[in-house]
Amino acid sequence: MYTPISERNSDTWYDPFGAYLPILLMVIGLAYFLCGIPASMLIDKYVNKETVKMLIYLIVGFVAGILTILIFILFLGGGPITFSVLAFGIYGSAGSFIFFIFMILTTILN
Repeated sequence: MYTPISERNSDTWYDPFGAYLPILLMVIGLAYFLCGIPASMLIDKYVNKETVKMLIYLIVGFVAGILTILIFILFLGGGPITFSVLAFGIYGSAGSFIFFIFMILTTILN
């Protein structure tokens, strides 16, 4: 929703979502191309059991989530790194679990 300049508060940020999208895509795209694709190829090549493959995907996703936010904090934020960074590993695990489900579905449908 647009707020006219005359009605804006001085302590409120009014940037649209699209303003941060290029930065977000650069950070996520870099992590995906540098970590996600090679890790997926190595896991698919050397692991045959589906349950072990899922466990490895979750661990790699957790580590990738933590590394992505650490890189983001170090290069863009400059703030202190605390244990709350570990919470972002959960997002990485969730993303790798969703990827694993799609991978299983495509193998079943083929």
